Amino acid sequence: MCLLRGEQFVYDPIGNWNRYQKLEDGLGTLDQTRVHNTDNQITQVDAESKDLAYDAAGNMTRTPVGVAEIVWGYKTFIDPSDHRS
Repeated sequence: MCLLRGEQFVYDPIGNWNRYQKLEDGLGTLDQTRVHNTDNQITQVDAESKDLAYDAAGNMTRTPVGVAEIVWGYKTFIDPSDHRS
C-alpha cells in the first residue's frame, strides 16, 4: 500500500506566503491561511494573531502552535529512507 503525502505552499504575486496545506495518507491534515501587513510580515495565521511577535528589526520571534512545528531542512523535501509501500 502506497501512502499519499505532500505539502503545498501558496504565494501571492509579490511572494507573501498566503496558505500552507499538508496531506497525510491521502487526507488533508493541515490547511493554514495567512494575512500580511504592509511590511510583508505575517500578522494572522488562520485568522488568529495571538502568539505572533516580531523584534525591532522585523524578525519573527514567536509563532503560533503548528507554525513552529514545521522543521526545515533537506528532509522536509525528500527523504529516500521514508518511503512506505
